[in-house]
Amino acid sequence: MWLQFGQWALVILLTVPAGFFFHYFQANNRIGMAWSAYAFSILIFTAGLLFFLNAERSELRTQLTGELLPAAEPEPTNPCPDVPPNAFKIFMGNSASWTTNTAHTILRIGTEDVISIRRTNRGLALSCKVFSRDGRIVSRIRDNIFDVNPNNYFRLERRDRHSLVVYDQADRQVLSVRFLNPSTMYLLGDYQVPGHPVVVIGPEETRIGGVTLSRNCFGNNKVDIAVN
Repeated sequence: MWLQFGQWALVILLTVPAGFFFHYFQANNRIGMAWSAYAFSILIFTAGLLFFLNAERSELRTQLTGELLPAAEPEPTNPCPDVPPNAFKIFMGNSASWTTNTAHTILRIGTEDVISIRRTNRGLALSCKVFSRDGRIVSRIRDNIFDVNPNNYFRLERRDRHSLVVYDQADRQVLSVRFLNPSTMYLLGDYQVPGHPVVVIGPEETRIGGVTLSRNCFGNNKVDIAVN
């Protein structure tokens, strides 16, 4: 909304240096004309940039498939002590998992590896499956390439190319992922496989059926969380 407001505000402001330019032109004031033209060109460039950014955001909001790219952001406070510098890290609300292995399963429900990561030449690669309560796939991520089921989601949000938020048809946030940097991701969401307890990863706690976890650390396990 603010991006669109800024665009139209700049368009309106463009009339100001244009008006001054014609005023100085009629007065044959070359210095005034030069400064007016300079201000006009700066505003034109800024307005064009804002229109481009808004078009890109509009495109992102409608994408049901795409790639998650790493940002260059710091990681949150880590509940895990002494994490090796070469480890891959997944923050799940206020808990965290890390591994130095080539491949690692973070969440397994039944026989499904719901959240897993692996090492690639580009850094951390995330794979994740999100099911609705009736067992249909809502969204799937395979090595950072995501697909959203067009028939089984309510809405999605993408503020940039580093994040994805998906809501199911009941308007529940079933997946929220942000690629903080090449070795770190942050995850929230409702993860379920029919016939098994739901795993709800929230900002302050993780609920597995009737069990609540907070500020837990899962380090270099074969499987961090296994739900039968």
